[in-house]
Amino acid sequence: MKRDRKKINKNKSEDENEADFIESESESELHSEDSEVEFVDEESDSEQSQYDSEDDETNNVDAESEDSEPDFDEDTNLPVLTSKLSQKLLDKASSHSYNSIKKLLSVFSSVVGSVGSNKINLASDTKNHKLDVDKSKMKFKYLKNENKRILKGTANRFSEPSKVSKKDYVVKDWDVYKIFVSSTCDVMTEYLKDREVTGKKEEVTSSAPLVRKFLSTSLVQLAFILDDFELTRSCLVSLSSTHVVKWICVFKNLNNQFVKIVSSLMCAHPQKHTRIDCFCFLSEYLNCVKDHKLMRVQLSFKSYLVNYAKLSESESKSASNTIVDLLLKRCYSSHVKSVMNGITLKNYGLFKVSKNCISELYLNAPFDNLYMFSFKTITNLAYNVRREWNNTGKEKKPKKKETNSKEDKTKKPLNVNTTILSVCSWGFIESVNIWINVLSRSDNKMKTLIYPLVTVINSAIKIKISNKRQIPFVLHLLISLNKLLDGTHKFIPIMSLLYHVLDNIKNIKQTVPSEYFKNTLVTSNINNPNKLVKPFKLLKSKGSLEKSEDIMVKLRLSGKSVNSPQIYKVLYKYVELILIDHLGILSLNPSFPEYTNCICYHLKRYIKSPEVLNDFRNTVNSLLKVLNETNVVVTKLREGMDDAALEGFNVFEPEKIPMYKYRQDFLVKFQQVNKDKFVSSLQINDL
Repeated sequence: MKRDRKKINKNKSEDENEADFIESESESELHSEDSEVEFVDEESDSEQSQYDSEDDETNNVDAESEDSEPDFDEDTNLPVLTSKLSQKLLDKASSHSYNSIKKLLSVFSSVVGSVGSNKINLASDTKNHKLDVDKSKMKFKYLKNENKRILKGTANRFSEPSKVSKKDYVVKDWDVYKIFVSSTCDVMTEYLKDREVTGKKEEVTSSAPLVRKFLSTSLVQLAFILDDFELTRSCLVSLSSTHVVKWICVFKNLNNQFVKIVSSLMCAHPQKHTRIDCFCFLSEYLNCVKDHKLMRVQLSFKSYLVNYAKLSESESKSASNTIVDLLLKRCYSSHVKSVMNGITLKNYGLFKVSKNCISELYLNAPFDNLYMFSFKTITNLAYNVRREWNNTGKEKKPKKKETNSKEDKTKKPLNVNTTILSVCSWGFIESVNIWINVLSRSDNKMKTLIYPLVTVINSAIKIKISNKRQIPFVLHLLISLNKLLDGTHKFIPIMSLLYHVLDNIKNIKQTVPSEYFKNTLVTSNINNPNKLVKPFKLLKSKGSLEKSEDIMVKLRLSGKSVNSPQIYKVLYKYVELILIDHLGILSLNPSFPEYTNCICYHLKRYIKSPEVLNDFRNTVNSLLKVLNETNVVVTKLREGMDDAALEGFNVFEPEKIPMYKYRQDFLVKFQQVNKDKFVSSLQINDL
């Protein structure tokens, strides 16, 4: 009994879900071969065709005849996968015979196909915006759309109605499906332990069709069936085994799709542990890809035939570098895309986990690949800053365009590899923070990129520093500069920028918005809050605390909240954090007394203004006392030291410096207050 081989049509994909701010997808990354993911019935080569017909008949008899009467679905008229049938298939496959593994994968592919076909079709989610929309479907809407874009040909073919095969199965019980999928992954993990990719050609080509069918089906499972977190984690753990990852690396085109899907999960999945499991898979994948001996083997499928290629040493290195570059690029672009959807209190911790995972991956990458990619990315950020700088003021005074002007003819086209990214966006801030983490923990060879990165950050600050509504964005970048200063031990001056921010905050008019009171608008000094106490009742609005105080998840202020007293206080709190953190880091340097002379003079002059908040004035007074004590201690310590010992950045011990202790205590208090506010805001959102 011969099976009819299905012809795979390369469908034209519609990239409707691709974000506008990402335009750096290269042709190699979106190659047309991405649609060649075989997760339906995939036959082996001509060497097994002699006994395929006999095996299929015997397997069907063994699987169905022993049951009294197999259950059939009323809608599709297909056999239902029950717990008994699944356990029987798994028990037979545990012997690792070719026929039992083949039958198991046939049912595995069929079941995942029947379940996944309902998950890919997102027409009901995108068109109907009713109140009774299932929240579980909308929860993964972005992630499913992104994975559907990545697996273009697969998703289109998978979601379209096709002819039902007699050998397909359906599943009705989710517990049966969950146990069957996880157990199949475990069985195949044990099956691949005895089959090395670097073995003999005959052994590799005989196992390649079954392995590819398992991997391609698992890819669909990871991409579209996301409702069960435990099942997703179980599949990731099984696929993260070293002997499984080696097979993934050698399959041409399939390895790139695994990188895209897993990086998408690591940056957009709603569970922290799943993102960590994705990081474990990608780190193991990176270690295997760096093995040039392993990458000499290349497997590809054309017309259901295994194409086994043995690359030379130079070709294997080139293939390895190409895959590593794709891994670095996909992790970066996936994180930027997911962050551009917005950061809230609920996903703030998730994005922090993804950022740390990406930084750890980059540190394990080869130096040449990492340096080239980081240089290109920082250059890309500089292009966006320059574009923002040139466009500043053009919207207010638009110029009339002349026909056939010489400027239009001399304009150079935009670089294809340039990512168009708004400067005042979470994508820009997260991109900066990723490279700050990498440069802070990398070797001295990467330190040469500190200067261009600081130049880009300072330029972005100078563009937005005059806009009062974008003070939170400036504060985020100043905090990033302090992190870079602390991690690299390179002097980065920020006080001139901080003075500018203080002047902007002082000039803010403390006006209580009218929506807080009933038909009244009160203006008074923020240092005398008792004057605001009047017989008016406050209007309680849902989420007012989150909208007014959570600067940590804001980039710009609304027109109503700019003059809010709460915003006025919170801005000063963050300036205190940046100021004390900056001075505490530099307090271990021998030149600290000379550096703080101008700072003390400016702060004393600033707090004399009556428009300054009293809490900030008290903090500055206590800070000035600590600075005087620190200057005396540093002057005494450096007197008995040699000139060679004074050339370092952090020379003194932190325990002996009062300013450093003051910084540590302040950071602990600020983190505790911030944590309490974070928890209380989440509770308010739940209410």
